[in-house]
Amino acid sequence: MVNAPIRSRAAYPRRLYPSHLELFQQCRHRFRLKVMERRPVADQPGPALAKGNAAHAVLKMCGREWMETASMPADLRSVVAPRLLRGDYASGADWDRDVAEVTNWIKYGLASLDPYAQILGVEQFLERTYTPDDGSIPIPLGAVVDLILLRTDQAGARFIEVVDYKTGKNLDASLFAPVLTRFVLRPLIKRHLPGDDFVPVLFTELYLAKEHVRTSELTLTRCLDDWEEVKRTLAAITAESTWPATPSPLCEWCPFNGNGCTPTIDEEPGTLW
Repeated sequence: MVNAPIRSRAAYPRRLYPSHLELFQQCRHRFRLKVMERRPVADQPGPALAKGNAAHAVLKMCGREWMETASMPADLRSVVAPRLLRGDYASGADWDRDVAEVTNWIKYGLASLDPYAQILGVEQFLERTYTPDDGSIPIPLGAVVDLILLRTDQAGARFIEVVDYKTGKNLDASLFAPVLTRFVLRPLIKRHLPGDDFVPVLFTELYLAKEHVRTSELTLTRCLDDWEEVKRTLAAITAESTWPATPSPLCEWCPFNGNGCTPTIDEEPGTLW
């Protein structure tokens, strides 16, 4: 397959998310097809995706209800059940099992909430533009944050925690999600915690299926270190012209299989706040 000419970056100021940067590192060819060319992908959601979507939808509903009325649905199962289509299951027992599993995920996610915290956002889209040091075209960056909390520590100091709900069984941490979330959070932080000092943020990943919590503090040192990798990746994206594919043992599940993916290797060397 011969690659079609790519429009200049100035012609498509496409907003980039953490998942886009991760995809670029995994396979530049697939990034080109999915993010730049926006090729359609056949939507064939399996049970895992359906359960994840249902869990996120109900957690979003519960978060907004708590933010507005300080209440929660009395029967979570009755809220989950309509979001998992009975017709997609071979038996009622299988459907009941998945409804119960997703309900337990949601209970675990809600139990981790601090009842004294102020909810600042639920599944909130945030964006901020990054202008490279070399004066090249600004790059819009974005992140969708599942939950933003304004909390108070034991000493009475206020701080912000962001919560990222994970419904998969993989416990791998994202390199780009924490630092990009902190980057796009800056206007909201300045609004709620004004001042000239850098405000650390807690980034919490809740793995609902595993009932596992990973919390890390986004200090200035960590943000500056992680941001170097963000800058390297953004620079590589804007400079890329050949879009080589990266071989993967999972190619048979790639939604773009058959679009010219061939085993080639391309290695990259390696105040906003």
